[in-house]
Amino acid sequence: MSIFTRALKYSKSSCQIDVKIDLLNFELKKTKLGEAIANNTSGVYSITQDIPEKPYVPPTNTEVPDSSGITGNGFNQPTNNGIENDPNTWENGWNNNDYLKNPNEINGESNRPIVATVPGSPYDDAGYGGIVTYSGYFGTSVGYITADNRYKQILVGGLIGGTEDPTSPYARIPGLGGVYGGLTDAQYNYAVQFWRVYQSIVNVAGSRSLSVWNTYNRFHDFQRGGEYDTWTGGPKKGGMILVNVNLLVHPQTYESDPGSPYERGYTTLISRNGLGDSNYFPGPVQPLGDVAGLGPLEVQTMLDIIRGTPAGHPDAKHARDTLDKWAKPGSKNRDNLIKMGILEGV
Repeated sequence: MSIFTRALKYSKSSCQIDVKIDLLNFELKKTKLGEAIANNTSGVYSITQDIPEKPYVPPTNTEVPDSSGITGNGFNQPTNNGIENDPNTWENGWNNNDYLKNPNEINGESNRPIVATVPGSPYDDAGYGGIVTYSGYFGTSVGYITADNRYKQILVGGLIGGTEDPTSPYARIPGLGGVYGGLTDAQYNYAVQFWRVYQSIVNVAGSRSLSVWNTYNRFHDFQRGGEYDTWTGGPKKGGMILVNVNLLVHPQTYESDPGSPYERGYTTLISRNGLGDSNYFPGPVQPLGDVAGLGPLEVQTMLDIIRGTPAGHPDAKHARDTLDKWAKPGSKNRDNLIKMGILEGV
């Protein structure tokens, strides 16, 4: 007797098989496939809407308007009534860096920097701005101008010229010539960021000489004007002397439009109806103009006409009127069409 014949004559029930079949039916009911296999008509008829993809739109960056004229020709730095040959004016002269900022509200923020600067300073110098070079030490040091118009060094000038690179592998090792070893991690990371921005604009930016305050350093400053107490090199106050720095004139930008990320297209379910749903009749279009029995294919056709035809076109109007008659007030069909924006909420 063959195995097939024995299988046909086998009449005993299998508890294992029955349990597995029941479990399969239970799991299939969780899916749309299971609805059909389990002979469940729920969700047989569906109305969907295709949502198109949205392309990536990059942010828009806009230059901060130059309200002080610092980027143009003929700019004269405000001295705040400071006069170089009148010691009575030195205490209050050259006392702010307002010329570096636009005081107007731009995209919700006031006092935006007009020229390039590096945000995030760890030195609590609120209101600082610009990127400036100073040649009063060894090489070329680089820093910014504080709110009270003082020079703040961030990058150290080289002993034989140039500027010390904080990204060098020895930058924080004093024994190997590293001049950034005394910085905290936050200060060092800021120096690295400052170096990268400086390098990116130093060869493309314009320049402008500005007068700012800097702490008197006898080693570097004595030859220019003697001891601080008898200093003859120009204005001084509170252990500081007035020096010239070179501002890199490069426009600062701000994000005027954040853009938008890419979004994939998808299909959204508007409604799902079963054969027993009293608000949804899946039969064919009835004769003599009776639209109460529109089927899913006809409804989808009407929706396609509405979506693909100009609003004033006769075909679009006919399709909309047909659906208006088919979707009776208070029915699920009407609620679904209102959600889709096809019909008014009446």
